[in-house]
Amino acid sequence: MLSSDNGGPWSSSRVGVWNNIIRTNGSPGYWLDIYRPRLVEFESDRNVFWSSGDSVGYFVLDFNPMRIDAWRSATGQDRTSYLADPLFVSDPTNDDYFTQNQSIARDRALVFSGARFCGLGPDIGFRESGC
Repeated sequence: MLSSDNGGPWSSSRVGVWNNIIRTNGSPGYWLDIYRPRLVEFESDRNVFWSSGDSVGYFVLDFNPMRIDAWRSATGQDRTSYLADPLFVSDPTNDDYFTQNQSIARDRALVFSGARFCGLGPDIGFRESGC
């Protein structure tokens, strides 16, 4: 959840969600949940959304669960995000969440931080793989 919906005076502003691998592990699972009256200047793109096992992933917009096509239409966000298994290595917890060579997360992140990367571009997720 990226904004308050509890009726208090709180709001969130200038929230960016870029270059993340976001996974649900339960049904239903919510990838991103926003309440627009309390969120100003929100941007989200170039993420990998993944539902593991039998779970179904959703976005929640103003209390309404929706799939990615409706989310994109309603918010204009995540136009170049992916719905895919990020293909982590076999033991990601102990292998620092590196991805396999054929991962959709490889070389596809937005370039904006000035951080160094290997390959054709930075990887989506917190770890640069394949260096």
